[in-house]
Amino acid sequence: MKPWHEGPGPVPGLELDDTRWIRIEGTRREEYRLSHRLHSGAELSSLAKEAGFSRVSVFGSLAGDPYDNNARRLVLVGQK
Repeated sequence: MKPWHEGPGPVPGLELDDTRWIRIEGTRREEYRLSHRLHSGAELSSLAKEAGFSRVSVFGSLAGDPYDNNARRLVLVGQK
């Protein structure tokens, strides 16, 4: 099996990640396309508040670390 990844990464201005994966195994070739929207902590917090959540907090880990440039995750906690 030879995994292959090709894609431009995030599309500037659209917050959209468009990626193409190609998997080759013997003579068989499979291609997958993935597109997903990227969200910021501020955007998700605002959307949660619009959906009726209160006391929305954004963290950079499940342990409650700050959400900053060093965060590896985006964790949103809100109360409905």
